[in-house]
Amino acid sequence: MRMRFFAALLLIACKLDVTEEVQALEKRACECASKKDATCGKAVLAELAKLSDAKNVKADEQKAAASAKALATCLLESGVTSLEIHSAINKPEPVEPAAPAESPK
Repeated sequence: MRMRFFAALLLIACKLDVTEEVQALEKRACECASKKDATCGKAVLAELAKLSDAKNVKADEQKAAASAKALATCLLESGVTSLEIHSAINKPEPVEPAAPAESPK
């Protein structure tokens, strides 16, 4: 589970550097953990999910990996479940409905 979490953050690449945003989310997640506040942790997770959906962004891979590990640990300690983290970060790609097949004549 944690490897996918790291991969989601590390795949953020291209233009806007989000390293500081990831580090800020790590700090907030750890504050939630110190209070054992799952609601707070879920709010941080929601922001992380938005960040992982962002297009044309990049991050310092080493710093992002370190922050991602601490962030995941703090989210878990705050009361967010690993399933909630996995679901928020690993959203399935939307599938377009197939065109209806023509019936034989």
